[in-house]
Amino acid sequence: MASRPGCSWGPGIRLKLNGFEYDRVETEGVEGKDKIVKPRIVKDNTDPKKAFNETETAKPEKPKIRTSKRVDETADAHIGWLTRQYDCPQAKPHKHARDRLIACAIEADSAKSAQGESVYEPQPYEQLARALHNEGKYEVAKRITLAKLSLERRFVHHQWIRPFLCIMEKWFDYGLFPGKSVTWFLMLWLLVGTSAFYIANYQVDEPVLVRHLVAGTLALPGQRCGEEIDSLWYALDVFVPGLDLKQEDRCSITTRDEAWSWRAFSVIYEILGAIVTPIMLLSVTGMLRRYIER
Repeated sequence: MASRPGCSWGPGIRLKLNGFEYDRVETEGVEGKDKIVKPRIVKDNTDPKKAFNETETAKPEKPKIRTSKRVDETADAHIGWLTRQYDCPQAKPHKHARDRLIACAIEADSAKSAQGESVYEPQPYEQLARALHNEGKYEVAKRITLAKLSLERRFVHHQWIRPFLCIMEKWFDYGLFPGKSVTWFLMLWLLVGTSAFYIANYQVDEPVLVRHLVAGTLALPGQRCGEEIDSLWYALDVFVPGLDLKQEDRCSITTRDEAWSWRAFSVIYEILGAIVTPIMLLSVTGMLRRYIER
């Protein structure tokens, strides 16, 4: 199916996409965020010439440089196309196409819920993501998968797991985009952990990071750690589970009552590390993305 300016579906048309299968999808023109995506959907991939109309001739395309803005615009156009499967006349306009998709799905689902039905079906999203992936549009395909997971969080999963999935979506984009998880890892390690432990070691009046008492040393109880550790590596040692840089063997947070807030910070920081580190590693290696997209 090919859709072109002047002969595409109108603004009031709803599409029944569940069960619709195709091999490739090409965007002939990405319009504004409130306009219609015009895809060319090709169902027969046995002959490359069938990707064009009978009167058209295949022309070699120049290599395209896909900027982040162009990827976002293309993804928004395809998400706008997916939104057309939902009847949502009362949905408020949104800046981002994915937000409008979710709002439309929620409105349409509320109308169907009385009948015990759900409007969400994963097949249209999986089909489109697969077709885009086959075309080499990997970043666009991942954004379609992210939209699918956003809907599944609301319509498929139980209430008790939704807060965790919300964190996975807002903080890490479900591991589909490694850059986001790496940014969180570096920010928590370098900006939060390193800064906090540097302050605890050097900038407070009463010692917070104190030396461990080891047999054969001259360290006194409650003695400031000082240069026994490096704040950068100490923060990493605490943050990454299973990592042993020998920093925590030398010093730890004092057990004095007035240092309870520092001990609480250390525990929360360690818990965050146990969450963020494996997600970052799985995202960077692609294992989490391959698990989600399979």
